[in-house]
Formats: sequence, structure tokens, C-alpha cells
Amino acid sequence: MLDSVQAMSLLTIMSIIGPVLLLAVLIYGTVQWSRRRRGPTQAVREESTRRLYREGDKAEKREATAKPRLRTVVIRARYLLAVPVET
Repeated sequence: MLDSVQAMSLLTIMSIIGPVLLLAVLIYGTVQWSRRRRGPTQAVREESTRRLYREGDKAEKREATAKPRLRTVVIRARYLLAVPVET
């Protein structure tokens, strides 16, 4: 009887500790994996993104300053190319 009670308590302990231990190992592995992923490759990705945003800002500024000039050229070209229509 004593052996079966000890075996049962050991089985109960293992059914409680086993899943808790498995959960702890999974959490630890996930945290370590995500830290490793954020290493140098994450920094390189973030720097590339910043560079693309800077280039985009520069291009937008160039377009903003170029549009009035382009519009003026188009208006002048239309004026110069306008041919009177004979009726």
C-alpha cells in the first residue's frame, strides 16, 4: 500500500511539474531566440529603413521645389504652341 501511495504521489508530482517545466523551457527558448534575432541584423534593417525614409524625404523636397517650375514651363509651352484656330 505504501508503495502505491508513493508511486501515485510521484506520478502526481510529475504530472504537475512536467508541464510547468516544459512551459518554462519554451518561454526561455523563445526569449533567447528573439534576442538573437534582434542582434546585428535588426540594427542593419533599422538603419536601412532610416536611410530609405531620408532618401524619400529628399525626393519629396525636390519634387516640391520642382513642381512650380515644371508647371510654369508647361504653361509657357502651351502659350507658345497655341495656334489660332481659323473659323
